[in-house]
Amino acid sequence: MNNKWQDEQYVLNRIYDNGALFLKADPNLQNDRAFVLKALQRNPEVYSYLNEVFQDDKEITLLAVSFPGNQSLRYASKRLRDDEEVVLCAIENTNFAFSAVSDRLKNEAHIALLAVKKWPRNLQYASFALRDNKAFAEKMLAFSHHVYYALSPRLQADETIMRLTLNQVDYLLPSSFIAYDKLPEHLQKDRDFMLLFITKIPANYPVIREEFKNDRAFAKAYAAEFRYRSKPLPDQFMRDKEIALLIVKSDGLALEHLAETFSDDDDVVRAAVSSRGKALIYASSRLRKNVQLCASALSREKSVLPYIDQEILFAPPIVAARVKYGDLKYNDLPLELREDAGVTVAALKKIYYPFEIARLDLPEKVFGSAEVILQAARKSVKIVEQATPKLRDNKELIRDIIAQSSYSDKQEILQYVSPRLQDDFEVVSEAVTFNPLNYLYASESLRDNDEISRIAVAQKPELYGALSKRLQEDDQFIIKLLQANDLIFARLSEKRRGDVMFVEHINDSQRALRHIAPKLANDEEFIMNMAKSGRGRHLKAFSSIHFSDFKFMKKLIVADFESVYALKIKRDNVPNFQEYLTPELYEKFKSYPLYKITKGMTNFDFYFTLSQKGKLALRDFDREFLFENHEYTPVILTNLKGRRHKKKLLVSILLNAMKHEYMEVIDVIFKEELIRRRTVLHYYGEALQTKNKAIIKLFSEYIKPLPITYEELIVRKKASGW
Repeated sequence: MNNKWQDEQYVLNRIYDNGALFLKADPNLQNDRAFVLKALQRNPEVYSYLNEVFQDDKEITLLAVSFPGNQSLRYASKRLRDDEEVVLCAIENTNFAFSAVSDRLKNEAHIALLAVKKWPRNLQYASFALRDNKAFAEKMLAFSHHVYYALSPRLQADETIMRLTLNQVDYLLPSSFIAYDKLPEHLQKDRDFMLLFITKIPANYPVIREEFKNDRAFAKAYAAEFRYRSKPLPDQFMRDKEIALLIVKSDGLALEHLAETFSDDDDVVRAAVSSRGKALIYASSRLRKNVQLCASALSREKSVLPYIDQEILFAPPIVAARVKYGDLKYNDLPLELREDAGVTVAALKKIYYPFEIARLDLPEKVFGSAEVILQAARKSVKIVEQATPKLRDNKELIRDIIAQSSYSDKQEILQYVSPRLQDDFEVVSEAVTFNPLNYLYASESLRDNDEISRIAVAQKPELYGALSKRLQEDDQFIIKLLQANDLIFARLSEKRRGDVMFVEHINDSQRALRHIAPKLANDEEFIMNMAKSGRGRHLKAFSSIHFSDFKFMKKLIVADFESVYALKIKRDNVPNFQEYLTPELYEKFKSYPLYKITKGMTNFDFYFTLSQKGKLALRDFDREFLFENHEYTPVILTNLKGRRHKKKLLVSILLNAMKHEYMEVIDVIFKEELIRRRTVLHYYGEALQTKNKAIIKLFSEYIKPLPITYEELIVRKKASGW
């Protein structure tokens, strides 16, 4: 056997996608219990290839069956398939596990109940005693009607069970679900039961007793689910208009089977065409000249076009349907057809991008149609500008356009509407809610309205300058705005940004706090009050502050430890806080990653301590620093395992270590598996070029578990033209 199958990691990698490869592993590994547990966590399929000793091990079996969707229970020993704990775990995680349990447990009602809840068809694997138990069957039917298939023949013929099953179903069943010839004779004669039976399984109508076939209630139940290829009802019902309507509503093509008189009946043909446009084929020649009926059919089914009378092919509703399918081009139509609103709407519905509207040769008349403007506005509200003055003053139309406008077309519709609507509270409030920039086109009186102004500015702080002078001077209104969106703080005057009354209403937004007036931002009493109120971590937003008084900073940290985040402002001066803090607080302080480590940093021991505790990520260190301070790099890298880090930076560290022969750095990268083996394989050539036997050996051992060698990789690269 190849030595690679003696390597644990190699075997674990290979069995990830194919559990059968476990059989290739070294016998010592196959018989190693600890390794078997690792292999099962890698791929539970391995369980089926274990020896009988491990398949009789309860801990191993419980681990295998705990994975969703696997079939491990069927390979377990007879003893464990009779163990309730193992069986319940398997049933909870796999739909079909119940089929593999012991006969004793298949007769346990509580286990069978759980199995049926998981998958109703599991009842077929339960014992015959349970499947023949009427009380148990009634409980099972509450979960699904599918359990009916697994019940005993005696219960399948039981009237109560059949009624429960049929009442539980809310859709039609195939004729084979409960075959008519399997029904007891007394049920075949029971009108109430048979009506329920046909309502749920209408396909059985052709085989029921003649007295029921001629019963109008049965005929209506069958007609409601009639299909084109269904067997026809008795002649008296095929001539009945009420039943005919039920039939064509179910399937319009069934019009072919009805009495000939119905092909010329307006109601029946209209219902048939509403169901299936192709039903127009079976309509009379008179109805195939009906413009509205033919347009309705053509809008549903393009193939009926040849059956429409030639006289009406260019009637506007027919043309609209033809434009919809691309049979006619809108710009090629005569003016009188392009002026029809229905035809124009059909052309607009085919448009995907707003700029395509300009490609249509729209006559001036259509801009007076509310239907056309509404459809065109779905793509671009700019079309409202071309509408007639009457439509631009139509309140209901403008509100409909605002309601249907897409978020991809947030144009300011108020700039196109009449002055009356620009002063209408309902229209303006809806427009501003959808797009706050509509506020710019509202009337002067509404821009002085508190509610509309708050809606607009809360969404778009840039609109603060458009507020009326009264609102800009109203302190209470400004406070309400800040409570809705504290980014408005940046738009306030410097006097207000230095007023504590307004600052208190900022919801700790960093982007807002950085705009506090310099005088207030440097006020020690204000800073201390922020720390005492639990807002210390937000002090870093004060870009104008330079914390140089260590004693004052000590007070801040004691007041609110989150104040240490404020130290991120200053990176070029690392204060020594140890003499100003208690030992407990200093230890807590040291656990916070506060600075990015650069090669020019002083007090490196402070950061080195953080890295040893795993408190820093690789991104906290400067690349040049790691290159030059290679004696610290192994310890730093050791604490990176399990943390997110940049692959490119790690590869550059590896290549730099190879170049300068920093063996400890290379050893740590491979030992901690910081770079994937496949990635390292691509750099094996650089290792060979160093001609350093120690480096080559480290690389060779690291890439050894891979299923491909460096030579094979080179061949593949050349073959692919890389």
